[in-house]
Amino acid sequence: MTELLGSLGEMAVDEGEAAMWKQRALESEAAVLRLQKRVAELESENDLLALANADLRGGGGGGGGGDEGTPGAPERDAGDGFEALRVHGECDALRRFPDASIFGACEGANVVACALRPGQGREAAGGWAGTWDVACAGADGAVRLYGDAAGHWSSCDAAAAARTTACGSPAICLAWEPTHGERLAAGCMDGSLRLLDVPLGHCDVAGARRVKDHEKRVVCLSWSRDGRCLATCARDKSVVIYAASAPHGGQLAKKHTFVLPTNPESLCFAGDTLIVAAREEPFMRHVDLHTLAETRVSKNRSAWDTHVSFEALHLAASPDGKYLAAATDQHKHVVYPMGTNAHARVLTGHSADEYANARVGWLGDGAASLVSNSADPALFQWDFASGKLLTKIDRAHEQGIRNLDAAVSGDKLATCSFDKSVKLWSAAPHGLGGAEGQ
Repeated sequence: MTELLGSLGEMAVDEGEAAMWKQRALESEAAVLRLQKRVAELESENDLLALANADLRGGGGGGGGGDEGTPGAPERDAGDGFEALRVHGECDALRRFPDASIFGACEGANVVACALRPGQGREAAGGWAGTWDVACAGADGAVRLYGDAAGHWSSCDAAAAARTTACGSPAICLAWEPTHGERLAAGCMDGSLRLLDVPLGHCDVAGARRVKDHEKRVVCLSWSRDGRCLATCARDKSVVIYAASAPHGGQLAKKHTFVLPTNPESLCFAGDTLIVAAREEPFMRHVDLHTLAETRVSKNRSAWDTHVSFEALHLAASPDGKYLAAATDQHKHVVYPMGTNAHARVLTGHSADEYANARVGWLGDGAASLVSNSADPALFQWDFASGKLLTKIDRAHEQGIRNLDAAVSGDKLATCSFDKSVKLWSAAPHGLGGAEGQ
């Protein structure tokens, strides 16, 4: 009996030691995670300090202590860093109330997408002017054009002035050709691409063409800045690049198709490069339009990190072509110096998740500010130079914002929502005290 009690005592001691070592292992694992998080924070701070230091030295982005770039990524010019560290608030802030609201924009159907005709209404004292400035797509399979030739925008209920064009299948994404603004591209649910010719000064579609090179729905499309290329991506895991014979009104011919291992989510052009973001990939693909050669640039701060820490749901190149903004599913937007994986800015304050329709756009000349929707009905604007939140409009719509589009001219914005409305916004010139209610 004595020996048995002694054995049980030894077992109890062994079990106690095992529990102690297990607890120590858990504590060590937690400490490692904390250190890894701190390392990531320090890397982010180092990225920002390196860019700011290069700017202050007058070296753009080429000064000492640079970022860890992605092997094979394009070289950055000396002037590709922050142009000048502006004081927070110098960029123009969005007015807190829309210039116009179009309620029931798709006549009872859900509004899926909206797009602004380029170059309209920039100098109009009353806010918006021009002819047929705004296009919106509805779940009923129609694309509608709204505008007021006299420049007198006002709130309206499914304005009688709207012109409707049936696409046969609901359009999910819209984009105007940027150089003349007389051709509208619509990517549709059935995988087709619709090209609508809408001459300036007219309210009717002068011509329409249907192209079908995808087997499943088109989720994103984008024009190059010169209007000579159009790219689409779809849920059949393919990306198609089209080339136009002329920027305005020329024939559009398929140039190249490439198939990805996962579904592409978004794409945009930056000069002669097409940038594609696909799900479940830790990098973005930069495709040279001349050679069709592909360079993979990491989404993470460190090029060696192959973990997919977030999905890039929407991409937008800055008007000056120096930065790439990525709207993600992780309550943050990441801004990269073009062609690198450095995190120049990480913008937070909004909400997003894997089911969100996260969208981001640039407002102002060069790279002045960024605007974004949120999982709630709010609209956000950040000053890019400081990274600080400049404007938050808590109830920009009654329900979540489905899509947004910033004008090429840089001072106008359109949003559409699950509340079935389209709203038009503009920025108050700096020095005029911001906007109403600010």
